[in-house]
Amino acid sequence: MKQKFLWLALGIFAVGCVIGAPVWADHHEAAEKMAEAADETMPEAAGPIDINMADAAALQTLPGIGETKAAAIIAHREANGPFATVDDLQNVTGIGEKTLEKLKEQITVGASE
Repeated sequence: MKQKFLWLALGIFAVGCVIGAPVWADHHEAAEKMAEAADETMPEAAGPIDINMADAAALQTLPGIGETKAAAIIAHREANGPFATVDDLQNVTGIGEKTLEKLKEQITVGASE
Protein backbone atom coordinates (compact mmCIF):
# COMPACT_ATOMS: atom_id res chain seq x y z
CA MET A 1 0.00 0.00 0.00
CA LYS A 2 2.81 2.45 0.92
CA GLN A 3 4.65 1.66 -2.29
CA LYS A 4 1.55 2.32 -4.42
CA PHE A 5 1.03 5.62 -2.63
CA LEU A 6 4.64 6.63 -3.23
CA TRP A 7 4.39 5.78 -6.94
CA LEU A 8 1.14 7.71 -7.19
CA ALA A 9 2.67 10.72 -5.43
CA LEU A 10 5.75 10.54 -7.66
CA GLY A 11 3.54 10.32 -10.75
CA ILE A 12 1.51 13.35 -9.71
CA PHE A 13 4.70 15.26 -8.99
CA ALA A 14 6.16 14.34 -12.40
CA VAL A 15 2.99 15.40 -14.22
CA GLY A 16 3.00 18.67 -12.30
CA CYS A 17 6.59 19.32 -13.34
CA VAL A 18 5.86 18.58 -16.99
CA ILE A 19 2.77 20.77 -17.02
CA GLY A 20 4.23 23.51 -14.82
CA ALA A 21 7.54 23.96 -16.65
CA PRO A 22 6.09 25.66 -19.75
CA VAL A 23 3.82 27.81 -17.59
CA TRP A 24 6.75 28.90 -15.43
CA ALA A 25 8.87 29.59 -18.51
CA ASP A 26 6.12 31.77 -20.03
CA HIS A 27 5.69 33.64 -16.75
CA HIS A 28 9.44 34.12 -16.41
CA GLU A 29 9.72 35.41 -19.97
CA ALA A 30 6.81 37.82 -19.45
CA ALA A 31 8.38 39.12 -16.24
CA GLU A 32 11.68 39.75 -18.04
CA LYS A 33 9.88 41.64 -20.83
CA MET A 34 8.05 43.78 -18.27
CA ALA A 35 11.33 44.59 -16.50
CA GLU A 36 12.96 45.57 -19.79
CA ALA A 37 9.99 47.78 -20.69
CA ALA A 38 10.18 49.47 -17.29
CA ASP A 39 13.88 50.16 -17.81
CA GLU A 40 13.16 51.67 -21.22
CA THR A 41 10.45 53.98 -19.89
CA MET A 42 12.50 55.27 -16.95
CA PRO A 43 14.13 58.49 -18.10
CA GLU A 44 17.83 58.78 -17.55
CA ALA A 45 18.89 61.81 -15.59
CA ALA A 46 21.06 64.25 -17.53
CA GLY A 47 23.29 64.68 -14.52
CA PRO A 48 23.19 64.46 -10.76
CA ILE A 49 19.88 65.49 -9.22
CA ASP A 50 20.08 68.33 -6.71
CA ILE A 51 18.17 66.98 -3.71
CA ASN A 52 17.75 70.52 -2.41
CA MET A 53 15.92 71.67 -5.54
CA ALA A 54 14.31 68.56 -7.05
CA ASP A 55 10.56 68.07 -7.05
CA ALA A 56 8.90 64.75 -6.26
CA ALA A 57 8.85 63.63 -9.91
CA ALA A 58 12.60 64.19 -10.30
CA LEU A 59 13.38 62.41 -7.02
CA GLN A 60 11.31 59.43 -8.11
CA THR A 61 13.61 58.85 -11.07
CA LEU A 62 16.29 57.80 -8.57
CA PRO A 63 16.69 54.10 -7.75
CA GLY A 64 14.84 53.09 -4.59
CA ILE A 65 12.96 56.39 -4.35
CA GLY A 66 9.23 56.10 -4.80
CA GLU A 67 6.39 58.44 -4.04
CA THR A 68 6.62 58.01 -0.25
CA LYS A 69 10.39 58.54 0.02
CA ALA A 70 10.30 61.48 -2.37
CA ALA A 71 7.63 63.12 -0.18
CA ALA A 72 9.73 62.38 2.91
CA ILE A 73 12.80 64.01 1.33
CA ILE A 74 10.84 67.13 0.46
CA ALA A 75 9.18 67.26 3.90
CA HIS A 76 12.56 66.91 5.63
CA ARG A 77 14.04 69.62 3.44
CA GLU A 78 11.14 71.98 4.14
CA ALA A 79 11.25 71.32 7.90
CA ASN A 80 15.03 71.42 8.37
CA GLY A 81 16.37 73.50 5.53
CA PRO A 82 18.62 72.37 2.69
CA PHE A 83 20.84 69.33 2.94
CA ALA A 84 24.45 70.31 3.57
CA THR A 85 25.88 67.08 2.11
CA VAL A 86 24.45 64.07 0.31
CA ASP A 87 25.18 62.04 3.45
CA ASP A 88 22.53 64.12 5.26
CA LEU A 89 19.95 62.23 3.21
CA GLN A 90 20.26 59.44 5.80
CA ASN A 91 18.44 61.74 8.22
CA VAL A 92 15.27 61.19 6.16
CA THR A 93 13.01 58.44 7.47
CA GLY A 94 13.23 55.39 5.20
CA ILE A 95 16.63 56.16 3.73
CA GLY A 96 19.47 54.14 5.13
CA GLU A 97 23.06 53.44 4.30
CA LYS A 98 22.31 50.98 1.47
CA THR A 99 19.89 53.32 -0.28
CA LEU A 100 22.32 56.21 0.07
CA GLU A 101 25.14 54.14 -1.47
CA LYS A 102 22.95 53.48 -4.53
CA LEU A 103 22.21 57.18 -4.85
CA LYS A 104 25.54 58.87 -4.13
CA GLU A 105 26.71 59.01 -7.75
CA GLN A 106 23.36 60.34 -8.93
CA ILE A 107 22.65 63.12 -6.45
CA THR A 108 24.13 66.42 -5.37
CA VAL A 109 23.29 69.22 -2.96
CA GLY A 110 24.17 71.89 -5.49
CA ALA A 111 26.94 74.42 -5.13
CA SER A 112 27.04 74.11 -1.33
CA GLU A 113 28.77 70.72 -1.43
